[in-house]
Amino acid sequence: MKTTSNWVLVLTTLVAIVYVNLYAWQGQQIKTRGEILFLELAPVDPLSLVQGQYMRLRFGIEKPYATTLEDQQVIQNSVGDVLGIIELDSNRVGTLSGLLGKTDSSRRHQLRGDFLLLQVQAQLGESPRDSDTQQTYSIKIKQNSFLFQENTEDRYTRAKHGMFRVHKDGRYVLVDLADEQLRPLSPQP
Repeated sequence: MKTTSNWVLVLTTLVAIVYVNLYAWQGQQIKTRGEILFLELAPVDPLSLVQGQYMRLRFGIEKPYATTLEDQQVIQNSVGDVLGIIELDSNRVGTLSGLLGKTDSSRRHQLRGDFLLLQVQAQLGESPRDSDTQQTYSIKIKQNSFLFQENTEDRYTRAKHGMFRVHKDGRYVLVDLADEQLRPLSPQP
């Protein structure tokens, strides 16, 4: 009996170690091979963001949007995450142009232009009381903090954009913060 429970414990530990290492490896692959995306930070007092050795971030695309019927259906039919359709300008700064369900491959193939898909959390706003008012939704970027080295917080008060690496399936990693000219703020090795 005791040897069986020992084997179960060892096997569970090994599975957990493999899972954690696989997750870390996937994140590293996104950091090295993902496409670059800049998202504008929401205007706030930069000093209020700095809390110890990390910054709490809000992004400009995290605001209410008018809901199209398609977007409303995507939000209602999905549990958890959806894919934000992010249009890119010539500098790779993104703006939200719509939503896709994770399994909505038919609409995905209809997309044209320079865009990325980004996993976001979408939430419908309150239903309007006035029939002339359109319902809204908002999105949330899950990665909302940035860690930095001690005594380097002054460098990051100039941050205007979050710099992400994005995989084609919508997973992403926040790799740095950037200034107005999209220059990374972290010291380069």
